Amino acid sequence: MLHGLLQDLEKQKADMSTLQQRLAAVTASATSSDDLVTAWVNTKGILIQLKFHPDAVDRAGGLSNLGRYITEATQKAAQQAQTQMDEIMAPMKARMDTLPQISEMFPGLPDLDDFVPEPVAPSTEPPDSPKRVASDVADPEEHYEELDETRPRGKGPLDQAW
Repeated sequence: MLHGLLQDLEKQKADMSTLQQRLAAVTASATSSDDLVTAWVNTKGILIQLKFHPDAVDRAGGLSNLGRYITEATQKAAQQAQTQMDEIMAPMKARMDTLPQISEMFPGLPDLDDFVPEPVAPSTEPPDSPKRVASDVADPEEHYEELDETRPRGKGPLDQAW
């Protein structure tokens, strides 16, 4: 069983390089409603190109309204990129799902999946939207008090230069 597992892992390692190259090449594009904006993104959903209809500003009702169409097109493209990534990753995920769990090899030990929380889908609402849910993440400005050095300074092995 262990020998077969090691062979599977070696095969996956070899396949991973090809998979990473395929993922790096993925781009997706989408056009906003009214065909005002077309956005291209990479696999991380990062905008890599943006094109506007020649009359986009006028048809959107001004620059202040054009942002909505840019957001729409970019989000659609990011969703398409994610779909492409999921399709590329499907065979690798299926193969990983066939591997035995740690608890199967070592009864009593928990599986790694038990320690991984379910991913939370990121909000696509604007930052000031009341629909945006506040997160329970720790205060980003958490402060730590400085610790006093109370250990006596002596001539121990860690206090000497070697």
